[in-house]
Amino acid sequence: DAQESRGLGDVYKRQLDGLPLKARQAFLLSQIDGLTYQAIADQLDISLSTVRRHMAEAFRRIAIALARQQAGIAVARGG
Repeated sequence: DAQESRGLGDVYKRQLDGLPLKARQAFLLSQIDGLTYQAIADQLDISLSTVRRHMAEAFRRIAIALARQQAGIAVARGG
């Protein structure tokens, strides 16, 4: 429902806000602007391997937080 969607959006935003600046920038450039990892590396003046590391960490944090949120929703529903 709408409340769950807002909750998941809040979880997503908190995880992004908790990332270091370059990691957050890399993630947003990829997911919002659609840049390739190489283009992100060029724009942020970091190596391609650093972009990959930032992206992996961002996805890992978001996946863990969303899984925890979903588990909490299931528990709250008695499931």
